[in-house]
Amino acid sequence: MVSAFVAVASGCAPIAVILAIGALVGSLADVGARTTWALIALIGALIVQAGLRCAEQIASQELTARYLATVYDVLAAASLGPRHIGHLEDPTTARHLGAVSEALREGNFLYGVTSTSMLVAARLSSVGSAVVLATFRWWAPIVLLAGWFVVGWSFDKWLSTVFDELVSVTGSERRRAEYVRGLLMGGPAAKEVRIFGLSRHLVEVFGATWLKAMSSVWRHRLQSFWPLGIAAVALLSSNAAVFGSLGLAAYGGAISLGAIAVYVQAVHGVQNTAVLGEPQTQLGRAAALALHLRRLAEATREENPLPSKAKVPARVELREVTFGYPHRATPVLRGLSLSIPAGQSIAIVGENGAGKSTLIKLLCGLYGPDAGEVDVGGARVAAIFQDFVRYHLTLRENVAFGNPDGPRDDAALSRAIADAGATALLDQRLLMDTVLSAAYEGGTDLSGGQWQRVALARALMALDGGAGVLVLDEPTASLDVRAEAELFDRFLSVTRGTTTILVSHRLSSVRHADRIVVLADGVIVEDGTHDDLMALGGRYATMFSLQARRFLDA
Repeated sequence: MVSAFVAVASGCAPIAVILAIGALVGSLADVGARTTWALIALIGALIVQAGLRCAEQIASQELTARYLATVYDVLAAASLGPRHIGHLEDPTTARHLGAVSEALREGNFLYGVTSTSMLVAARLSSVGSAVVLATFRWWAPIVLLAGWFVVGWSFDKWLSTVFDELVSVTGSERRRAEYVRGLLMGGPAAKEVRIFGLSRHLVEVFGATWLKAMSSVWRHRLQSFWPLGIAAVALLSSNAAVFGSLGLAAYGGAISLGAIAVYVQAVHGVQNTAVLGEPQTQLGRAAALALHLRRLAEATREENPLPSKAKVPARVELREVTFGYPHRATPVLRGLSLSIPAGQSIAIVGENGAGKSTLIKLLCGLYGPDAGEVDVGGARVAAIFQDFVRYHLTLRENVAFGNPDGPRDDAALSRAIADAGATALLDQRLLMDTVLSAAYEGGTDLSGGQWQRVALARALMALDGGAGVLVLDEPTASLDVRAEAELFDRFLSVTRGTTTILVSHRLSSVRHADRIVVLADGVIVEDGTHDDLMALGGRYATMFSLQARRFLDA
């Protein structure tokens, strides 16, 4: 309300200044008390106008802060709201997310509120100027407004087209160019960039990708610029007609010197009905991005019930589940059914591409099945994946993230660390509040094996947080066979009685699970204990024997 009032008052203030200047100029022919009062009125109008500008800036900054908070909330809800991750892998959604995120980094949202306030005030002042000018000739403001309207409409349409296309490019080709630049300047690829001498090649790729992305924008801007030329001709004609009539009236003595001063300023004020340069450009940019943000929010809106925190093992049921990725012609899982009793430990094995990780993502609710049903009884599913995150935060936070809402006392954290076989970290006097990255002062790096145990401790903390199902999806792929077998055995030991699911391509590491299912071609082809499947002499026995023979030969 305050911003709206200030914007309206700011739009009226210039009219008061115009009238005061006209009164002052008109009084100069006979200097006296009238001149003094006119000067006082002008000074007062200018002071009020300056005060309103300050108030407008303060109100706009406050409203901008609230607006940006809303933008971040909507963006976070669009990114994190859905429990699944399919929308993040969808090219259209990823393009919108990338475009809006890039706009936030570039500050394009910062000036939307300020520009709106400036445009409202300018448009109101133009209406006031038109009313004043109508006292000279009724048709004068109509002719001027028509000219400026044509210019403004053409410019708005041009801006809308330009920024819509720019956002589209930002979310696709420009995003690809930014990725290449990140490879050049970021840490993850620094070693390979130097070892393989990739810097020159990546610079060329970045330049070519950027130019390819922007060339279409530049070309379209030039092609869509011609309506502005026609609008400029219309504007020049309208101004020539009004100023010509005003000049004739002044030459014939039909209007006074003060009236001339008022009408000339009014003609100038009417132009605020159209293009206002940078403010209108900024508003057009912010409006285009706000539209994309709205579409993003609508596309990712989803109702998600909170998972249960009953702290009891959950029963897992998959009934005739079919799932395929949009970019693949054939489904990964085809009518798969699986029942896991509460408290059972089960291992899922199979060749690469059999669908093991996809099945786990469905169990975790990260994807929804195309057909069939996945039922974990509303329980929370906790998982450690092969590409688990190595948080550059403290040891306390890395472990406590398994139960983010629970207490972070040292006893519970130490117990989880001990159960994960990582007590050596604390024995080395690694404090709970030590940052696990040497990039920070006082921080330290961990070995791959130590990180594996920190991740396992995080999974075990999830049990305290009420997880009903616990999953390890090949998080130990970088370990040798012995280290992986030891870690899985420890996991099975400390989670006995919990519904646990292990995924590994090394069969010797999971043979102590209560049950093993073999996945192939999107369906379960074998199901039983290690001994049962070995006695069966099927696919599992063949794979196990081949792996064992390979290690014996080595």
